[in-house]
Amino acid sequence: MLQKFSSYWWFLTLSGVLFSALGAMLLFSNEFGLSDLLHYLGFVLVGMGVFTGIINYVMMRKESHYDWRWFALAAAELAMGLIILFNDNWAESTFIQMIGVWSILMGAYLIYTGLKKTTKSIIVTLSGVISLAFGGLIFFDQMEEGNLHKLVGLYAVLLGIFVINGSLKIRAWKVNHEAKDTLSE
Repeated sequence: MLQKFSSYWWFLTLSGVLFSALGAMLLFSNEFGLSDLLHYLGFVLVGMGVFTGIINYVMMRKESHYDWRWFALAAAELAMGLIILFNDNWAESTFIQMIGVWSILMGAYLIYTGLKKTTKSIIVTLSGVISLAFGGLIFFDQMEEGNLHKLVGLYAVLLGIFVINGSLKIRAWKVNHEAKDTLSE
């Protein structure tokens, strides 16, 4: 799987930068409000959903192999992004719950991925635990909007750093793998 996605390491880096930028805006800008956050998040989710779907479709056509979970993730990102963009009132009223659900789903997936025999990554598992804790805080603590911005900002910065770090590891793996292939020829 890593070899298939190694050509698209730059997309992960870009996603990490976008998440970190969102987090920084939430942490340091008092003018960046809930409606701005929702529009930003909606556009990012639509873009990521479309791109993830296209990449998985291309891999399916080229290699006759794909992972249905990537299509499910693309559909979820696209649906959530479109709902946010086209139903502002509903999105604002349920934003806190949406972030909580997303955090719990992402946390569960990261824990599953981190504990698989092929992955066995403490960092991925720890990120999943942090996501679950974040979702639990949202559902059981019912934060105010002002505090939620700071928590979402911190989470977005951490997620961005994690994604950037992972993308650079994928890039390094790709460079090393290509160098070994060149030497063996």
